[in-house]
Amino acid sequence: LSPQLNLQEIVFCECKIIKMGSFSTPYLIGYNLACCAGWAMILSMALPSVVSALFTFSLSELSAALASVYGIDGVSKTLTIVQSAAMLEIAHAVFGLVRSPVQVTSMQVGSRIIALFAINNSPSAQVQFGAGLMILSWAFVEV
Repeated sequence: LSPQLNLQEIVFCECKIIKMGSFSTPYLIGYNLACCAGWAMILSMALPSVVSALFTFSLSELSAALASVYGIDGVSKTLTIVQSAAMLEIAHAVFGLVRSPVQVTSMQVGSRIIALFAINNSPSAQVQFGAGLMILSWAFVEV
């Protein structure tokens, strides 16, 4: 590739971002606020039982609290909606709304969707402390 061709590619990408900028910025702000609100809801539902278990200083209580996170009213539905919405991040990368590599974004989102599918379809996985730990980890990272 010649330096001139690279310069043309860079100019094309910058024009594409500028043209989409008037739509993309408000859209991405709304998307991120909605996702953040969903993850905050998950934290607000799950944290009280986990925090109270922490103050018992009992590993078995903490393990039981983490194991119950998925079963808390509203957590599984909210988790499925918010985590599924993350698939839009792949589209954002594909269409140039964000400067994220498509392959990396696809692997990150895809691995979470696979884990979500596994939990949603495995009643025995839903009651393991690892499921609650994973849900809280995702929520803390996303808020």
